[in-house]
Amino acid sequence: MGGGSSETTTVYRQKPAQPILYRKFIPKESYEDVRDYVKRIDADTAALQKDRYTEVGTPAEIRARDERRRTMEAASYLASLPGSFKDPGLLEVKEDASGKPIASPGLAAPTNTQQAAVAVGSSNLVKQAEALKKAEAAKAAKPESTVDPSKYDPSYAKRDWKKFMDV
Repeated sequence: MGGGSSETTTVYRQKPAQPILYRKFIPKESYEDVRDYVKRIDADTAALQKDRYTEVGTPAEIRARDERRRTMEAASYLASLPGSFKDPGLLEVKEDASGKPIASPGLAAPTNTQQAAVAVGSSNLVKQAEALKKAEAAKAAKPESTVDPSKYDPSYAKRDWKKFMDV
């Protein structure tokens, strides 16, 4: 059953072709075109960044606005505390033996809790005023993230094109 076959298998192969050789030549103009393209992108980015700074301010100006707002919040908090500034504070309510309130003829002294809250509010306001001074001083500095297209000078645009020749 299954006897051997006398047929032979013929395999056909394609005749090898000559390899394609490519030159390793990249003209200097190509490098200069890439350099000019990147300079245009940097110039466009700088223009967009300038527009953004015109609309919302530099990062230092934004920080100064935030610090100014926080300073006003700290001052507002301090002014809202009972017993601070012109606010006479909470009135002491005295009670008689049966627990009924007795009218107090004078103003009561601030409690320890009030004094502690005023002290914390005052220290917060002082700290925030110092942070505001630092932020205002930093507004004059140029942001480090600003794109400067004139500084872009890639080394590949200066290479000698002859070294890429495969001659």
